[in-house]
Amino acid sequence: MLLFTVEKLKRIVKIASEYVPYYKEVFNIEKINLDSICSLGDIEKIPLLSKEIVKKSPEMFVDERFNLKKLVKRFTSGTTGNPLTVYCRNEDLRRNYSFFLRTRSWCDIKMGERRATFYGRVIIPQQQ
Repeated sequence: MLLFTVEKLKRIVKIASEYVPYYKEVFNIEKINLDSICSLGDIEKIPLLSKEIVKKSPEMFVDERFNLKKLVKRFTSGTTGNPLTVYCRNEDLRRNYSFFLRTRSWCDIKMGERRATFYGRVIIPQQQ
């Protein structure tokens, strides 16, 4: 399972470094060699991403192989006070809603029925 996970990580990092403007720039500036990503621990070589960076330039996180004008612009809920803009394909949006509706159906929740949703989100900053 670990080998599978590392191979998937390497594939994602390769795609990001080749086609996602933000990561192309980061890999260039930080001089990160793709061959140096060989384990899960190597992910630490890639600088952490902040919400501020994504919020400032959400287009920088769109794979260059996609036409930005053909993507759907969506927004996160902003439960932390900072909603983010994200872009996705129509088919990805449909798939996401399908998964969401399927998980509801497993609990016998029908469209339009009242429900409560609980998530394991941290609501108090760690500094407090």
